[in-house]
This record gives sequence, C-alpha cells and structure tokens, in this order.
Amino acid sequence: MDHLTQALADGLMFTRHKVQFRPADAREHWEELLEEMHPLLKGKLRQLGKPWESLAEERRRALMFGLGSMTADMPMICLTEVPNGREVTFHQYQYGRYGLFIRREWLERQGADRVLYLGERSAVTLLVYRLITLANILGLHLNQTGDPLFENMTSRATLDLLAYVETRGNLEELEWRIAGRHEFMGGDSDVGKRLPLRLEDVEMVLVEDPKEVQILNELLRNLSAQQSTTYCPPVKCSAGDA
Repeated sequence: MDHLTQALADGLMFTRHKVQFRPADAREHWEELLEEMHPLLKGKLRQLGKPWESLAEERRRALMFGLGSMTADMPMICLTEVPNGREVTFHQYQYGRYGLFIRREWLERQGADRVLYLGERSAVTLLVYRLITLANILGLHLNQTGDPLFENMTSRATLDLLAYVETRGNLEELEWRIAGRHEFMGGDSDVGKRLPLRLEDVEMVLVEDPKEVQILNELLRNLSAQQSTTYCPPVKCSAGDA
C-alpha cells in the first residue's frame, strides 16, 4: 500500500519503461521492407556525394541499422483504462488489488494519450515504419569528417513517438501513457520526477484489505485539509464488490 499512499500524497512518478518498435520478425519480411527503402537511401547518399558503393562496410551496417527496429528505455507514467461495462475484477488479476481511479480530465491536462498497438506487418505498423524510415533518410547529412549520419532531431522525434507504442500482444491492457522527457541526444530526463495529483482528480481508491479502508480515509482527510478542499474520494476494498 506504500506506493498508493505516496502517489496520493506526492503524485505519480515517471519510471523507465522499455519500448520497442519491430515492424517485422521473420527475416524474409525484413528483407522485403529494406528492399523497398534501400533505393531511397542510395538516392540520398548520391545527393550527398557519398555513393553507397564508396562506403565502408561498418558505415553501411550503421545506416541499415537506422532503417530497422528501435528499442529504448523511456520515462513515462503508465495507466490502464477501465471502460464502461468492464469489470474491475479483470484489472485486479492483471495489476493487483490496489489502485487509483483517476479522472480523464486530469490525464488530458497532463498530455496523456492512448497507446498505439502495433503488430507485425499490420497496416498501421507499415505506415509508421515508412514514415520513420523516410524521415531518417531525408535527414541524412555529412559530419565534419564527411561521413553520412542520421539527424539527431529526427531520431529524437522518433523516440518521442515510440513512447506511445506497444506491441499488439498487449492489446487487452487498454493502456494510456504520459511520456516524460528523455536524455537521448542530450537533455534532462524526467525519471524519478512526479506529477502532482489533487484529490479532486481521483474518483476512487481501491485497497486490498478491509482494515486499510480506515487508514486510507484518515490519510485522505488529512490531504483534503492540506489542499483546502472538502472532497475525499471514496475508498473501496477490492475483496468486496468494486
């Protein structure tokens, strides 16, 4: 229950979450995607005066890697939606018997959004892959030593997008995320920072043990006095009817 009481008192914390974008798994499917984009890469290199044939093998591999999958640990706050008509019991089995039911208005004020679930070679997955790859190719430039590199600004924007991507296998989570600032390509990270959460933004608090209801109610009364409000969200025990 400690995480629950700290969230009520101090707000929700940004933690690292692994995000991964893989438009294909099978080798032959990867080859199809790269075959589609490789002519565009070669054309951009010719424009830069660095033909593909003139590059060292190590540089070629680095460029092709930039056209593939991406994995990163991103700072975020993850939440799951409980739509009307769906039993809370299902979420208890998935995520535990403690929880905060937060108002959607608060989420939208914090820039939260529904996760985009991408499956292997699905229609949206292929569109996202082409957009990311085209942006990387168009952003190619030569560094001070004349080597072709991808643009950091494009890579940062790609990571910002991938903070809202999840694999199709987790579709039942109905996840929402608040993406924080990451330190890739420079900058500060929001890992460990918290977003304040007022009691008016909480619809209900769920605890596991009936004995904890009284403890939480006392905490909520103290917080309501600190926040100069008369509102206290109801506390329910997940062992009973939630």
